[in-house]
Amino acid sequence: GKTAQRWSIPLDISNAEIVTSEGLSHVYIVARYDNSILQLSKEGKITKRYKSNKFNSLKNIWVNERENKLAVLNNFLVYEIEL
Repeated sequence: GKTAQRWSIPLDISNAEIVTSEGLSHVYIVARYDNSILQLSKEGKITKRYKSNKFNSLKNIWVNERENKLAVLNNFLVYEIEL
């Protein structure tokens, strides 16, 4: 069977953007310390990590779980990612 993948990432949220709402089933963190986006369950477990060589100055994200999309503002460019 499949085993759950675990990440050990130091969470420095002092300069992070945290995105969630009642309509979202996850919490999203823009982790600027390593230019990645973390998807967490609402219980606090990291479920996915999005990272790219193109992410060098993350500004903001927009999440649409119904359409399974994540829009990422990096500098002045917007990237669209499948969740």
